[in-house]
Amino acid sequence: MSLSPDAITRQSQSLRTPARWRTAPIPGGFGSDPYTGLEGPVELPGRLEWSTRGVTRDLHDPEDRQVVYEIVLTEGTAEDVLAYIDPVLLLAGWDSLTIPPAVRETWQPWITQRSM
Repeated sequence: MSLSPDAITRQSQSLRTPARWRTAPIPGGFGSDPYTGLEGPVELPGRLEWSTRGVTRDLHDPEDRQVVYEIVLTEGTAEDVLAYIDPVLLLAGWDSLTIPPAVRETWQPWITQRSM
């Protein structure tokens, strides 16, 4: 049995890593008001950090914050962005984030506009 070219394309697309194509949406008005989200130690919900459930990360610690931002920008919702990401700190740490290209492309216009 052979597969048609369309079937092969559909099959190969279904094998892609889902996180590679996901990105948290930019909430309307994000960054226009002072940050009122979470600070200090946080435990991300399992739907965001499913591989290391129960880990507490400190948003005051730059390394922990970077991990949280990478996870939320890749796996989160607009509500997660508002809860976990301080726009000022996102701008300051943007270049050091290890995020998929789709996430960087989605967020880059917002970053560029606020970096001017």
